[in-house]
Amino acid sequence: LSWRDIESGFLIRFLIALEMQGEEYKDRTYVSGEQTSERTTLLRKLTRIHRKWNRTWKIPTPDTGIFIKPLTKKDRTYQFRMLHAVLERYNEFAKACIQSNEAQTNEHVSMVHARLPMLVQKLALIYAASDPNSKPFWNFGTIKMEHLLYAIRDLDWYRKHMIDLVLQVGASEIEHLIVELYTYLYKKKRASR
Repeated sequence: LSWRDIESGFLIRFLIALEMQGEEYKDRTYVSGEQTSERTTLLRKLTRIHRKWNRTWKIPTPDTGIFIKPLTKKDRTYQFRMLHAVLERYNEFAKACIQSNEAQTNEHVSMVHARLPMLVQKLALIYAASDPNSKPFWNFGTIKMEHLLYAIRDLDWYRKHMIDLVLQVGASEIEHLIVELYTYLYKKKRASR
């Protein structure tokens, strides 16, 4: 998900309102004043959400009078293809992310590494779309090896900073050990002060 999904109303289209607790069975003809009031309140809230998120978004750019707008059916969408060698290199990168020693030994690092292949793919797409030397083949732009390698290089900086952040914020090994011991003792009903 991205901010565009929220701005475009993508999330609101899948909103389901459910009651937290069920009520006793009542005939369909019976509706209390409280139920009517709750329905009216819910309808007002949903209407307000619909009004807010149903508007077409546009983002101003530094150039006056130019806005970034969502694509419509008339706009041509970007489509890309990955050459075989580039796809193989991408798959090697994805496998290396999962099988790295850091990811095997620390679950927080493995969570960061699990997101890297998707981020590399998105970054490579951005590099391919912004490359003036990349000419479309039929209706497809081509992701070249250089786009993928630049994406991997740039994402490595992000990876290092994210791992540092996650390890500083996350629990240390001793804290994990204490939680495991406490859980074990609690389950065995031998916990004492």
